[in-house]
Amino acid sequence: MPQFERAIGPVWSNWGLRAWDLLFAKDEIIARRYSTWETWKLAARQHFKVPTDPGGTGLGSPGSAPLHDGRGFRHYVVSGLRSITVTVSAGGNNVTITSSSGRSDRYDIQHRPLTEQFRQALQAMYPSLYAESGVPATLAGRLLKK
Repeated sequence: MPQFERAIGPVWSNWGLRAWDLLFAKDEIIARRYSTWETWKLAARQHFKVPTDPGGTGLGSPGSAPLHDGRGFRHYVVSGLRSITVTVSAGGNNVTITSSSGRSDRYDIQHRPLTEQFRQALQAMYPSLYAESGVPATLAGRLLKK
């Protein structure tokens, strides 16, 4: 079982119908899917602005996360990736993981203020794969994008 050093989440896919936590280890990344019930609860908490831990995952400390608990997951081997890109745009911020074969999975960042935290985590863990698109280069630009 890999030892995960960091985790970010929740992130969303499939037009907001699926929620995920992204778990980062040195040689692999796991996208761990929330159950349907957990996704609905999370969406309701966010819609009604119930206090939650934005950016926190359902795991607490990532450590060695259980992947055998009946949840779906996506597995990425870091050596088989072309890029990990954070995109900032008016339509929404997201993280895209692209494999060497060209397949890509996009995870939307629902809570925009977390984008900076996600950027820092990804830059620190995977500097050779990390890329950005639409990220403002100046402080004034970053303030206007919030």
